[in-house]
Amino acid sequence: MNPITDKAQNSMSVELAKEGLKMSEQPLKKLLQQRAAIAKAIYAKEEVSDASFNRAKAEEEMIKAVAGYNVSVEALLEAMTLENQALRRKLAACLEDVNDLKQAYAIKMAGEDTLLQVLMERVAA
Repeated sequence: MNPITDKAQNSMSVELAKEGLKMSEQPLKKLLQQRAAIAKAIYAKEEVSDASFNRAKAEEEMIKAVAGYNVSVEALLEAMTLENQALRRKLAACLEDVNDLKQAYAIKMAGEDTLLQVLMERVAA
């Protein structure tokens, strides 16, 4: 074997091997890019899932807050209703007192009129 031709063949083999690597590099790069794109899509999906989970959790918290608010409003309405009933009872008691005072005043005035009439009759007699 001739060393010059061997060297040329080796050199050519190296060039072919490099060219083959370059050619096999392209599909490998493409495959790696596709894998990276898939990984990004999975990560994005996980982020969307996390965001959906967080949104669902936020909605649940909002529902709890609204329910708590509704309970507070109902309790406030009940307290106001009880207070209203108590005020109505006080008003009714005040009206009874006023009616009692009116009757007492009427009786007193009638009594004074009667006393005045008796005195006038005595003076006239």
